Amino acid sequence: MKTRIILGLTFIALVGGLFYLDHFLVFPYGFLCIGSLLLSLASWEACAMGKVPRFYSLCLAFMSFLLVFSLAFHLFDIVFPLSVLLTIFLFFFLPPSQEALRHLAFVIYCLVYISFLGTFFFRLRLIPHWGETLVIYTIVVSKGTDIFAYFTGSFMGKHKWIPRISPGKTWEGLLGGCLGAGGLGVIVHHLVGGSQIFSWYSVFIISIILGVISQLGDLAESFLKRSSGVKDSAQLLPEFGGILDLIDSLLFSGPVVYLLWSLFI
Repeated sequence: MKTRIILGLTFIALVGGLFYLDHFLVFPYGFLCIGSLLLSLASWEACAMGKVPRFYSLCLAFMSFLLVFSLAFHLFDIVFPLSVLLTIFLFFFLPPSQEALRHLAFVIYCLVYISFLGTFFFRLRLIPHWGETLVIYTIVVSKGTDIFAYFTGSFMGKHKWIPRISPGKTWEGLLGGCLGAGGLGVIVHHLVGGSQIFSWYSVFIISIILGVISQLGDLAESFLKRSSGVKDSAQLLPEFGGILDLIDSLLFSGPVVYLLWSLFI
């Protein structure tokens, strides 16, 4: 657990450093560069779990990188459908078989699950005036949910949540994670002066909902790993596993925060 905390703090420090760097730039290129690299690595890891041929794994990683930067040039609505079409076209070079069909379905799944959902996190960063705050809020609440759920589940967990997918998760851990998310959300709300947009109790409720969504994001990756017969997406980070293990909750929480902001602001 000590290593997990150190790596978690390092991840937060990296994000903070990127925000500081972006203050000197007209556009947050630093954040987009590092973020697109993380999505590309996560896509590569997912394809490795699914035993997808390396050429197609590389193509998916490149598409993930390209999709993030397409946001900067307002080309996402063109690049994403073209990426799907290109992916299908590239599989025409494989001999028709059940295995080829399985690989195609897996790559399309990863294109949506990682590449598409991941871009919403960067859409948050591009929101004028509040982009940095929304990204920090999403990271703090999502990763805070993981930490509170871990400790609550370790000390009080008795009732399994979805043991077929993630045997270690409990209802007590889910409750502790969500309450912790609510508290952290209110703290961030107070520190950034968010009362001019949302009341503290609205943020508390939204943060609890986001805590549930973050846990579902973690379950989605657990399902992927269990279906592939692996424990971690990779062995890149000690005790964390791979990049996908690090960002799994953010892949679900990012779109939800962006949707709520778009609906109510």
